[in-house]
Amino acid sequence: MAQRSGNQRHIIDDYREAYRWLSQNTAPDARILSWWDYGYQITGMANRTVLVDNNTWNNTHIATVGRTLASTEEEGYRLARHMGADYILVVFGGMANFSGDDISKFLWMIRIAAGVFPQIKEQNYYNKNGRYKIDRDVSPTMENCLMYRLVYYRFSEMANRRAQS
Repeated sequence: MAQRSGNQRHIIDDYREAYRWLSQNTAPDARILSWWDYGYQITGMANRTVLVDNNTWNNTHIATVGRTLASTEEEGYRLARHMGADYILVVFGGMANFSGDDISKFLWMIRIAAGVFPQIKEQNYYNKNGRYKIDRDVSPTMENCLMYRLVYYRFSEMANRRAQS
């Protein structure tokens, strides 16, 4: 993605940098849990095994990844390890204002998971006003799920550091 500031062009190459990090900092046989969107890219650019990709036809398997991310941190970790994941990759656009990140797609992950796992209830991820919110009005279920915990881990520290610069 490119942004223009005056006459200067700024290239944001986060995906490629993330996949390069995976290829250089993980074992060649490492298994990556991510949403299926990134599967082919991780396989092709990082040369790592993924749990799901764009060609995964087993809806239960995709739903299990969604359930993992929608579960509490402890349960999500247990499920990820049970599936054989060594790493979890999530995309978060908080610092770059990227609106196509995993937290914006998360309702679909919840919906797919809920279609297979009845303990996942979409309405639990909405706040008391029935809205999908990720700010201070976030629902307790959302605030405690693995996806939310991963994308917002130490985010306020980064945001504060950026504001002080």
